[in-house]
Amino acid sequence: MRHTLMILLIGGVLVLTVPAQEQQSPSNSDSGADSIGTGADPETQPRIIGQGTQEELDALTAVETLQDSAQQIAAGKVFLETYPESGITAYVHYVLSTAYRRQNDIENFLKHGEEALKELPDLPQILAYQAFFNSERKQPLKARRAALRALEILEDMTKPDYLSAREWAAQKMSLVAESKYALGRIYLAEATRKNLAGAEDPTLQTSIGHFLDSIAANPEHQFSAYRIAEAYQRQKDYEASMRAYARSVAMGGPIGQMAKERLNTIYKAVRKTKSASPANLMVSEQSAKIIADKAAKEIALDQIQAEAEAAAAEAASEIDEGLLGEVFP
Repeated sequence: MRHTLMILLIGGVLVLTVPAQEQQSPSNSDSGADSIGTGADPETQPRIIGQGTQEELDALTAVETLQDSAQQIAAGKVFLETYPESGITAYVHYVLSTAYRRQNDIENFLKHGEEALKELPDLPQILAYQAFFNSERKQPLKARRAALRALEILEDMTKPDYLSAREWAAQKMSLVAESKYALGRIYLAEATRKNLAGAEDPTLQTSIGHFLDSIAANPEHQFSAYRIAEAYQRQKDYEASMRAYARSVAMGGPIGQMAKERLNTIYKAVRKTKSASPANLMVSEQSAKIIADKAAKEIALDQIQAEAEAAAAEAASEIDEGLLGEVFP
């Protein structure tokens, strides 16, 4: 018997379910219903997207629930080799793309992400990161298309019942940050290619606007902090550029080290000094700013949850009043 797969995405995790009517119905394999009236062998039924046998569903669930990325990748490859004609291969490609992204294997993330999107075109979890990586790989058309599609989907998506309003908003913010970064990166790359500069340049202004949106959605988006510093530098707004580089430095890592070198260079040139040590104060200030921005985001998420709970309580009260009205007119 073939089942139609319903896919639920929770925090980038696949949750697989079979519709209740299929779970409760008698087994077609017992009744022979798969072949009655068609003369078709159930084993050779045409491939239908989103449908798979119970064996295939069990195999997919086993792949998805593995915690180790390397094991997940190995199991996913076995699935694709074992069930190449399954109607749920796109879901396996989705799981593989996520596993490869965790390993920072960009090539295979993009490869399996593309395969998943062929049959599951509305996956913002893939589109947003696709936009990010393609923007860095200087593929502006692909990056722009993926970013805009991800933002469009996120704008229209309804909160799933299995997520709280807070969880849903947090997930959306994370993907918005990636998509907005990609758009900002595209405009910055264009400004760099054309050697555009100055505070009034519209390309740089657009780039900065997208980076600011990305940072607002994710205060710890280090790439956005680093790139917006470059954009401010092109605008010749060196104070803003130094603050942004300092923000990136405060987050540490390889990017932070590159940002530190640029911060020190600009600081020495702007402040007319041979010492860059006072720039450390800017890093401390930005570290505090990151903490404050994160706290503000948490407050905003708490407010979203509180408003959702209040709306749900009001709706429940209205239902109760309506039932009472029917019982005691």
